Amino acid sequence: MQYITEMELRDLFSNGIPEAYEIPRDARLTPAAKQYLVDLRLYRSQAVSQSQPASPKDPKPEYMTHLDAKQLTHKSHPRIALRGKLDSLEADVILAQITVQTAGGHRFEAPLEEVLALIRRVLAADVTGKPLGDWTLGDMTAGQIRDASHHPEQFGFRGHVLPSASQGMIGAVFNRLRTQARETELAVIAAFCQGDKSCSRQDLLLAMNRLSSYFYVLQLQAIKEQE
Repeated sequence: MQYITEMELRDLFSNGIPEAYEIPRDARLTPAAKQYLVDLRLYRSQAVSQSQPASPKDPKPEYMTHLDAKQLTHKSHPRIALRGKLDSLEADVILAQITVQTAGGHRFEAPLEEVLALIRRVLAADVTGKPLGDWTLGDMTAGQIRDASHHPEQFGFRGHVLPSASQGMIGAVFNRLRTQARETELAVIAAFCQGDKSCSRQDLLLAMNRLSSYFYVLQLQAIKEQE
């Protein structure tokens, strides 16, 4: 039995929403995909076009979820845990956006929006199995982010810092996001890396590693502006 996900429907409709959509007879919709079709007013037309109602047999157990369009897996699967971490990180970034706005750090709004977009791309790349592709943060490549986080004095900062309440709310927010990104990086390793010899999603691992470094760079910028 094939399961059609919301992500697959969004990809299918990327060039325009159709007037109608027919679910293949040998497929089922995930709950999110069904809601997506309902929102687009496409699910009702599908229900009318079906000659027979969907069979209620073989319901998905509550402890199972969709790994991809064709596979069900236990919710303890490492890739499902990774998606939970990405979801939590996205939520923390949104809270950070509100905090930064309230604290008057408007110059950080655009970088946080870029971060949010990258996290969502990482999640989509995991779900679809497609490569992440090229990305930058604050016009910095992965290599430049690494250099700035390893040698901050070469980028106009006074050097490495330890977290402190004296760094203010915005500095504390970026320090928190840095730790959350590090935890998400570990979830990528648990999901895709076998020992110390191979990792099937180096692109996702690189993105999460550099994201934590980028949050450190943003923390340094916030501290510098407060001085």
